[in-house]
Amino acid sequence: MSEVLVIPPWTFADRVRKVRRHAKLSQREFAKRLEVAESTLASWEAGRSEPRFGELANLSVRVQREFKVPATWFLGLEPAPWETEQAAERKINARRKSRGWGVAAWAPRGSNPQPTDYEYAGSALLQAA
Repeated sequence: MSEVLVIPPWTFADRVRKVRRHAKLSQREFAKRLEVAESTLASWEAGRSEPRFGELANLSVRVQREFKVPATWFLGLEPAPWETEQAAERKINARRKSRGWGVAAWAPRGSNPQPTDYEYAGSALLQAA
């Protein structure tokens, strides 16, 4: 049975905060780039308010243009590329590869392997004799 990646629902506040933090900008700098008041941005990030529909559409275009974030993700219409099952699987496989799992061979240290020691060769786990 394959595992299903569950994508938690992102609020507008979460998405705004994620973009700002990814851009490594302060609220003041981020608000200036989005052409909104700093207090408005702080209110959005705190989840106290959200922009009106027309303002949200313009904002999503600015975010896409300025920060290369898909407008559809910013609007909450679809998951971001990094949230898909395939992306998660690629990330796990890359991590395994970087750690040498399934690539490098491992053998127990010492000249006298114990019955509980294992030798790893490729994808097979064999008990050392």
